[in-house]
Amino acid sequence: MSPPLRVAALLPWLLGAALPDPCDRTALVTAVLEANPTVDAAEEAARAALSDASAPAGPDPMVMLGTAPLSLGSEHIGVSASVTQRIVLSGRVHLQRLASRAAAAASEEGVEDTRRALALAAAQTWDDWWRLRQERALIDDHRALAEQLRVSATGRYTVGRAPQSAPLGAEVLLASIDLDVLEADAAIATVEARMRALLHVARGEPLPAPAETTPPSALAEPEDVDRPDLRALGHTAEADEERVRAARRAGVPDLTVGTSYSTMWPMPEHRWMVELGAEVPLHVGARRAEVDAASARLAATRATATALEDRADAEVEAARLGAVAAADRWALLDERLLPLARQRLEASRIAFETGAGGFDDVVDAERALLDAERAALDATAAFHQQRAAMEAASGRIAGGAP
Repeated sequence: MSPPLRVAALLPWLLGAALPDPCDRTALVTAVLEANPTVDAAEEAARAALSDASAPAGPDPMVMLGTAPLSLGSEHIGVSASVTQRIVLSGRVHLQRLASRAAAAASEEGVEDTRRALALAAAQTWDDWWRLRQERALIDDHRALAEQLRVSATGRYTVGRAPQSAPLGAEVLLASIDLDVLEADAAIATVEARMRALLHVARGEPLPAPAETTPPSALAEPEDVDRPDLRALGHTAEADEERVRAARRAGVPDLTVGTSYSTMWPMPEHRWMVELGAEVPLHVGARRAEVDAASARLAATRATATALEDRADAEVEAARLGAVAAADRWALLDERLLPLARQRLEASRIAFETGAGGFDDVVDAERALLDAERAALDATAAFHQQRAAMEAASGRIAGGAP
């Protein structure tokens, strides 16, 4: 679906209406990215970090007023006023501002990483949803077939052409399929609850039917890894580097300049003062510890980034191999096992109807066909889930969402 058509399909949802019906994977992923409050929380955190980085840094001037209390009520009241300003000569204010900007950039990448994780969760949830709804329809078809088999088994038993075990076997088959129905309905309810949580809608909100999906196909080569969490760690390392530089310059003393005026000096030329002060860097050990701590944080960030790069490459390869394996399973099922299972069921039915075979063979063949059809659904869903995992591990938005 082209981007204009995709947006047009999603307009009702974005305006507060239902998801498109039927709903494909891309529509669900896009709706989740629009509606989930986790993205809003990440965006607000990034906005706060950006505001911190753009705020003016550095010490403010200090204004002080004083009076001599015992002079109150006398002819000459003693008052004084002073203004001082601390000047940071080490450049730490600038370095701290650079560190804040790098941290803000890391927070912005955190928004993209949140979107990436949500998109993967939505895409894989859609595949579970599609598989379970398809399986539920499949079970309904097999229940209808089991009803036909019961009629046939009961009829042949009534005329003495089948043992009593035949209708009993048909009842056992129906009961096992009814159990499959209960389990499938519970699984569907669970996955739809996950969907509603991702979409941030109320419990019980109606959902559309899933659209059809494509069968497993050849995979394109994985793209180079370019993940927002790796980029965020790069920005965090930049911030840590600036903090190390600031810590190393902490021993450069700050200057304080100021001016004051006091009426308590008898000579007018002594009343106005100009002042200059400097810190005395006595706490050398504390400053060294600050440098060591900042350096350790930088080393930890770099080590984490290296480990994440290795893990990202491994995740891409694991997802690729998982998708290939799922495609191979589906091909084997589609080309060999499913046709053979259908032929076996047909042959066992004919054998039973003609008295050449028992009803147990029919039951076994029916269950084998249902298992094979379920396995084909599982392989299809697994292929798309692993492909989405490969896209996410590479740093892309899974499911084809913008």
